[in-house]
Amino acid sequence: MYFLDYIGLSGYDDELIAELLTGVAAACVENGCALIGGETASLPGIYHGDDYDLVGFIVGRVKREDLLRPESTAAGDALLALPSSGLHTNGYSLVRSIFDTDNDPSALRDILPRGRETLGEALLQPHKSYLQQLQPVLGKVKSLGHITGGSFAKNVPRALAPNVGAALDASTWSPPPVFAYIQEHGSIEDEEMFNVFNMGVGMIVCVAASDVEFLLTKLGDAWVIGEATGYDGTGQRVEWRV
Repeated sequence: MYFLDYIGLSGYDDELIAELLTGVAAACVENGCALIGGETASLPGIYHGDDYDLVGFIVGRVKREDLLRPESTAAGDALLALPSSGLHTNGYSLVRSIFDTDNDPSALRDILPRGRETLGEALLQPHKSYLQQLQPVLGKVKSLGHITGGSFAKNVPRALAPNVGAALDASTWSPPPVFAYIQEHGSIEDEEMFNVFNMGVGMIVCVAASDVEFLLTKLGDAWVIGEATGYDGTGQRVEWRV
């Protein structure tokens, strides 16, 4: 329905504010909601120099019968993956620590393997919106797991009934080059990578096994990443198969 924003900064900067609001307005148009207002606060005691906060929230509505149904998930359901556009909004503190970008931003100009994209360009990729892709098929979707903070271990269970777990197969996709570059330079173990970053997966879609082919056709770039399993409350709820 509508979006409200908050911009906090050390002092009013009309050019910056206009640039931010232009981007917010464009995103609202893309996602079918209206930017109806917000707040801009000059707080020099909190923000310093070029620091600023951009925060917002969306208010929407949905018919009760159209709500997603995590409680309807069951062992044997298929788990589909939709690709992310990059890191989305998680793992940046670790990246800044690995490359010490606060003191030396030169690493942001490094060219990533298998392409011409720099590290900085990869890190600046906007968080992907899945609305247009998912909206036409929501009637076939039981639940969605948005892979954000805590990655797979924290977010996949939120999309499942209490007695349901997940078996995911890491061999079903190749993470984008930026993740391997971060892992190599930070000497990070695989387990930590998959607990911090989305590794190229932005959304998990839980569907009945009988609807897999239909969903794969409609979603375009989705793939089967695993399946729902029975869970008795002990052990790892999200397991990896390689």
